[in-house]
Amino acid sequence: MRTLMMLALLSLALHAQAQPVVVDDFASPQPTGWQVSGSPDYYKGGFGAKGVSIVPSADDGKPSLRAAIHIRADAPTPACWLTKTLPSLPGLHRWERLTFRFKLTSIAGLAADKALLCRFRTGPTTFADLPFAQPAQVKVGEWQDACVRFDAFEKPVNIYINYFESLKELTFRFGAEQDKGFDGEFWVSAIRFHAKSPPDWKHEPRITPRQASGLRRALLITHSAASFYFVRETMEALGVAVDRRLFRGLHFPVFGFPGGTTELFNSEMIALVDVDPYVLTRGQVELLCDYVAGGGGLLFVAGPNTLGMAKSFPRPLAEMLPVTFEERRPLIAVNAAPRLAAAHPVTSGLGSELKLITKAHALKPKAEAVVLLNAGPRTPAGWGLYSGGGRDDGVLLLSEDAHSGRHSAVLETKKFYVDPKTGKPSFIGLKLMQGDSDGYVGSRAYPAKPSTAYRFAFWLKGDAPQVKVSVTGWKTDEAKPDDREHLDTSLAPLKPTGAWQRHEGTFTTRPESRRFALAFQVSGSAATFPLGTKILVDDMEIAEAAGGPNLAANPGAEEDASVPILTLGAYHRGRVALLNGHPEVVDTVDYFFTTGEYRTLLGRTCQWLAGQEPTAQRLASYAPVKADFPPVPPLDKGKFFPLISWLGTDGGGHLLDERALRERVDDLWEHGFNTIAIGGLGRFARDPSANHTRLLDYAARYAQSRGMAVIFEYEHLTNI
Repeated sequence: MRTLMMLALLSLALHAQAQPVVVDDFASPQPTGWQVSGSPDYYKGGFGAKGVSIVPSADDGKPSLRAAIHIRADAPTPACWLTKTLPSLPGLHRWERLTFRFKLTSIAGLAADKALLCRFRTGPTTFADLPFAQPAQVKVGEWQDACVRFDAFEKPVNIYINYFESLKELTFRFGAEQDKGFDGEFWVSAIRFHAKSPPDWKHEPRITPRQASGLRRALLITHSAASFYFVRETMEALGVAVDRRLFRGLHFPVFGFPGGTTELFNSEMIALVDVDPYVLTRGQVELLCDYVAGGGGLLFVAGPNTLGMAKSFPRPLAEMLPVTFEERRPLIAVNAAPRLAAAHPVTSGLGSELKLITKAHALKPKAEAVVLLNAGPRTPAGWGLYSGGGRDDGVLLLSEDAHSGRHSAVLETKKFYVDPKTGKPSFIGLKLMQGDSDGYVGSRAYPAKPSTAYRFAFWLKGDAPQVKVSVTGWKTDEAKPDDREHLDTSLAPLKPTGAWQRHEGTFTTRPESRRFALAFQVSGSAATFPLGTKILVDDMEIAEAAGGPNLAANPGAEEDASVPILTLGAYHRGRVALLNGHPEVVDTVDYFFTTGEYRTLLGRTCQWLAGQEPTAQRLASYAPVKADFPPVPPLDKGKFFPLISWLGTDGGGHLLDERALRERVDDLWEHGFNTIAIGGLGRFARDPSANHTRLLDYAARYAQSRGMAVIFEYEHLTNI
């Protein structure tokens, strides 16, 4: 109950008024979950609460926690920890500061540096340590205020691990001088997180009318590895002068962003290609809004680092887009070619046979938006597909063969997983998930009550040899792949038939269960399993065994989960286009984003955004380039000292193309590096014909042609 109350307060703090969130007010007569490492039961399964107590009216009439801090002089690590588990609070990036009041009865023996720290733990081995006081500034025996801010760090912090991940524990760490030890009491009261300003940022655009003059100049702000969207190449093929600025990751701002309206208005259109708006300042976001409102065009390309996957997405920017999205929702599997959804000059004459899109954001078009392309083989919302092999080993579809209503959910087997060592088909392992999950991540699966019995029922038909019904559970609300657990059900393996049959069963969650989804598994070896077989499921029921409503989302698979791929909209005087999809080109280049049809469509979209007639025709598709570079003399190993930088042929979820690879190698050379590091020598041996392997080879050969060295399997060297 206390956790539920805290989460309710958290929601209010983040989404209404930025009120403090109380970590502990110590109103309970006993410590609630606090442990101190000096306690004899700290590592014995207990709460380690010996030496920890609540003192009523200790701090100006308010209760506080009192903890005995003892550090032995001969301790190998002269430190003591006072820790409390948190209910998976948002990461440090959502908070402005932590405040509390504290009192120390002694500072004798404390280290001069890193003696008084707050540790914010995000995982078993990941945390951020920030000082809350210096011993020399502590007034012994007196209460004083502490404030730990999260918007500035004295030393570099790995923000990807420690800044954005959810907070699991709060720890007060005390460090003593080696061979001196420490004995004293730490009193603390009124521990509170303070959220950053609530997300009610509103901006009324300042409209400066601009006249459409055709597409001549464009500002391109792009993820530094998002080259396989080919936005720059497409515009250059139309004779557009492209001013390119890079989103280099969350550590850096966008260098060279126009400083004012005049500079920004020199471009007929702006493209944001998979940019996390976290790196944009408030002024830059408002400039973009003013630009579009005045008549500019905005192309927003939605890859794996933006929209719901962004660390921050400001409201004014979201209001410009012609779609809505859900925060923290990952990309969903599409594995289908886009379909024409509406007649428009942008799509006029476009071929109907388009290539595959593998993943995209689950978006909802706004009422006034125009969807030109959508994709997805009409998959059922609220259901998912797990593959233990390749992502296209099977497909999740809507079927018009239904037990009731218009549709059912169908899993169709397509391919065997190919063993990369032998190159031969090996097995198939698929699960039709009832619950919004791919079987790996379960943050959108059903909330689980711990140690609770559930009942379920469904109608099944099909021709697969066997179906095993189980439950995939997760031990945290974040529900990451490492948090998974397997739960058996009461059902024995089923043999589906050509007629609809009803089945029912039960399962019980574990004490640590937090989320779950029902799984219908089909599997077998390449030697015996008949490809092309299907299972169909309809009229799903999931409820607590003791009674209650049906928890199943979209139980009859009636809702279509196809997603918009190209959507047009308007914002005041300006035009906006949103391109949705993930340009994966791992094993082949035969995908939508590498085709000439895509580039032609993109070129027409850019022309339309600039107020020009969309006339682009037959733009060239992507063609792999051979690594045909002249040989260079071998390096003098006696004089060569390597200055190494990681290259990688992918980043942020994208693969680079040859032009982007050359630019990245050149950039490293110009910044003083003489050695590129590539992880994955094994990739060369596993599949020498794969596009990813070919790009690795291209990068290595180009770097060598520049006189640089290449080191493989660098991650193994750095982990020694």
